[in-house]
Amino acid sequence: METMNLRDFCFERSFLLRRSRRHAGRLIELAIRSLPENTWAVSEETKLLLSFNLMSILERDVRIRYGNPLVILILLKIIIPIIIQLVIQWWLNKEKDEN
Repeated sequence: METMNLRDFCFERSFLLRRSRRHAGRLIELAIRSLPENTWAVSEETKLLLSFNLMSILERDVRIRYGNPLVILILLKIIIPIIIQLVIQWWLNKEKDEN
């Protein structure tokens, strides 16, 4: 259920993610599995560290899964940064919505 909410959240907010739904959906699921269970008082530094952590996880997965350098480039430079921004935004707002 949580994954579907996040997928819908991301697809509603990004045309590029909707256009690459198959790749983006799998990467969103991987990102949500990589997030901590609970949010806490998050500083900008923590958001940055979380962003770097998600980037390394998703980048490693893309480089292993895809062989086409053009697909890898598009995913790494365009799609993954959008996913990371939206996943972190959703994760931080999830706590507010639950309270």
